[in-house]
Amino acid sequence: MPVMDGIELLRHIRNEPQHAALPVIMLTSTDFRGDLAELRAAGCASHLYKPLRKKLLYDSLRAVCRPID
Repeated sequence: MPVMDGIELLRHIRNEPQHAALPVIMLTSTDFRGDLAELRAAGCASHLYKPLRKKLLYDSLRAVCRPID
């Protein structure tokens, strides 16, 4: 992203009260394996790497989404 990175965007999302609990799945082409603690501390619900695999996306969505009553 040209203006900010994904972790900075996630921090902005978490600072907005109406979005603080929004589950966020990060998708990256960069290897964040060394930064997983930073992603978790910023409030990332799940993360995926490119190229995206449909099954992993589906599994992540199932893990972070709650059924709507």
